[in-house]
Amino acid sequence: MQVNIGIENGLQGVVDLIRMKAIYFEGDKGETPVEREVPEDLIELCKEKKLELIASLAEHDPTIEEYYLNEDINVPIDILKKSIRKLTIE
Repeated sequence: MQVNIGIENGLQGVVDLIRMKAIYFEGDKGETPVEREVPEDLIELCKEKKLELIASLAEHDPTIEEYYLNEDINVPIDILKKSIRKLTIE
């Protein structure tokens, strides 16, 4: 549920697809997480990946299905988390 910002030794952080926020690893050893907006060059990729996540959840959750059918990635965070938790437990 994340998209990497950079790869291998150039990994700078991740994008949290649930919240659509970038989390950068700062500090000498990357020990300090800093939240920022999603970088412009990753916005479209992140939207696609979030829609894929919503599609997967929609197969099992009618509430999420409504968002998916409307291609709306703005599902409230609490609804996404509730659906993910339910499916994880099942």
